[in-house]
Amino acid sequence: MKCTEAAIEAAATARALARDAAQLPSAGTKAVLGRTLRSLDSLLSREIGAPDLKTAAQQLNGPVQVWLQTGNPGELSSPRMLRKLCYLLDDSDLVSPTLISSGNARGLLALLESNWRDTYLSPLIMVFLDKFEEPALDRYFIKALADLLQNRLSAYKGERIVPKMARSFSWLIFAKWDPAGLARQMAEQGVDWFDACEEEGVTTQVQATAFFGCCLIEFARISVTPTSFLREETFDRINRIGSQDIPKALLAVLIGRLKTVSEHIPALVKYSFQVFGDPTTTVNWRCAEGAYRIYDKEVEEARKNVAGWVNRQVLEYFFAKAAINDGRKAFWSRYVPRMDMIRIAMTGYTFERKFDAKLELSTWIRNRLVKVEADTTDIGLIMEYGDWAIVEIGTHGNACYFYERKNPIIAELGAKIAALVLLKNTSLPFLSEDDYRGEGRFRHGDGWQHSLNFIMKNKLRLQV
Repeated sequence: MKCTEAAIEAAATARALARDAAQLPSAGTKAVLGRTLRSLDSLLSREIGAPDLKTAAQQLNGPVQVWLQTGNPGELSSPRMLRKLCYLLDDSDLVSPTLISSGNARGLLALLESNWRDTYLSPLIMVFLDKFEEPALDRYFIKALADLLQNRLSAYKGERIVPKMARSFSWLIFAKWDPAGLARQMAEQGVDWFDACEEEGVTTQVQATAFFGCCLIEFARISVTPTSFLREETFDRINRIGSQDIPKALLAVLIGRLKTVSEHIPALVKYSFQVFGDPTTTVNWRCAEGAYRIYDKEVEEARKNVAGWVNRQVLEYFFAKAAINDGRKAFWSRYVPRMDMIRIAMTGYTFERKFDAKLELSTWIRNRLVKVEADTTDIGLIMEYGDWAIVEIGTHGNACYFYERKNPIIAELGAKIAALVLLKNTSLPFLSEDDYRGEGRFRHGDGWQHSLNFIMKNKLRLQV
C-alpha cells in the first residue's frame, strides 16, 4: 500500500496540532491528538508494501528449497517472487538457518542483482539497517549489500519514503556505517529526535532498526537538551519503538551525562527499574543485540550508579530511624555506593508506620526490606560486598558484625527473619588491625574509623 498525499498531509497536520497541544486546556484533546498521530505514523511506516509474510513464506518454501539444493533459481527468477523473498531474508519460517545467515547469502545477492527491480530497495534497506553490525553474519555479504544499495539508490528517482530517506543519508549509512555521524547531522536541526525524524522522513518502522536505534542513542549523547528524554511521553514513545536495547543503551548514556545533577536522579532510577529491573540482578543489565553490545560497558557503569543511588537512599532511611549518631552514617556513606546491595531489617509494621510516603524511592527501599517477625522497634542494616556481609544494628550497640556471605545467617536471609537478634552472633571474636581475618565483631571505640578503614581495605579489598 503506497501512502497517499492525503495521509501525509493529515500526518503533518496531526503533528502540528500535537506540538501546539501544550497550549490546549483539555487533557482529553491532547490524548486524542496523540492517538491520531501514532495511528498515522503506523500507516505511513507500512508504505513499503510488505506482503503477508506467512503466506509468502509458504509460497516460496518450495522454490527456495529447489534453489538451495540445485543452484537453479527456477521460479525465483521472477521479480514478483524475488520481491517477496526480500522481505523473508531473515525469516526462520522460510528456512533455517535464515537466508542471510547461511552460506547462500552471497549467491542470493547475485540473484537479486541479475534480476534487479527498484521494488527490492525498501526491504533490502531495512535488512541492512537492522543487521549492519550483526556479528554472526557474513561481513562480505553485509558489505556487498551496502555497496549494492548505495549504487542503486544513486539512480533511484522514485518517491517511496524508505528509499528516499536512505538516498539522503546514503554516504553515512552505506559507505561509512556511521550512526554517530548521522546523529550529528540530525542534531544540527536543533529540534528533538522525533521532530528530526519527521523532517528527514524516518518512519517509526525505520526508527526501530539497529542503525537508527544507535543513531538515537548518539543523538541523546550530543543533544543540548538531554533531559527532554526524561519526559514520560517521550520515554514511553521510545519504549514503544521496537528493540528493548534502545531504551537500555539510551538510559546508560543519559545516566552518564546527568549523574552529577541530583534533581534528575529519581527519574533516572525510576526508568532504570522499568527497563532493566533491580541493579542487583546483573544478568538483565546488558544489551542483547549485536549493534548495541558496544554500549555494554556504559550499561554496566550505569548499573553501578543506580545501585549506588539506591544504596544511599536505603542508608539515609536507616540512619533516619536508627538510635545511633556516632559518626557511623558519615563513615558508611563513603562505602555504600560501592556495595553490591544493602538491606534493612525491621518489622513490617514499623516500616509502614515510619515510612515517608512522599519519598519516591519507597518501592525500591521496600524491595530491600527484611521483615522481622518478632515485635521490635529496633532496626538492622545488612551491607553486602564481594564475599562479605556487614551488619549494623540501629541501637547504641558498640559492635558491627562481619560474616561471610555463605554463612547461613546471610545466605538464608530472605524476605523475612524471625528475630533481629539472629543477626547478632555475639560469640564471634573481635576484629582489629592486628587480627582482621575471618568472621568477627568490630567495636566502635576510640579511633574506630581508622581501624575500620584498614579492615575494609585489607579484608574486603574495598578502599574509598
